[in-house]
Amino acid sequence: MNTPSVAAYPKIPPAPIFGLSSIVVAGLLGGPVAASLLVARNGVVGGESRRTILALSFFVLASAAWFWVLYNVPRDALSELLAHLPQVLIWWLVGSLLLRKAFVSHSAAGGEVRSVWVAAGVGLLVAVALRVLLRVLLPSLL
Repeated sequence: MNTPSVAAYPKIPPAPIFGLSSIVVAGLLGGPVAASLLVARNGVVGGESRRTILALSFFVLASAAWFWVLYNVPRDALSELLAHLPQVLIWWLVGSLLLRKAFVSHSAAGGEVRSVWVAAGVGLLVAVALRVLLRVLLPSLL
């Protein structure tokens, strides 16, 4: 019986994932909620790993902290921006530490990274959805 070798079949590259810069851009625009959506999407594409679950847990806790900070910050644009920017640095640092191996293994397997513009769109959609949701549920906050 003649069986074909594995080399006879073309290697299929893994599906594209969102890179760290995409996660940071989505987090900057839509907060840790948007960043956690991209991390969860990467986990689905790359297979659930312990590091992905840890990163997702971190972003869920960061979302709770983010909502608490935004609730307690004065309602002017500068105060909200100053409360938001240091958190983006923390998300980037933790995300890079927890997800670096996943990014390296994905690129070693020939995988591509999705566009940062897609991540920006996700971040904007999450920001608008959160704004509408908060306007409906808690009108005194906005």
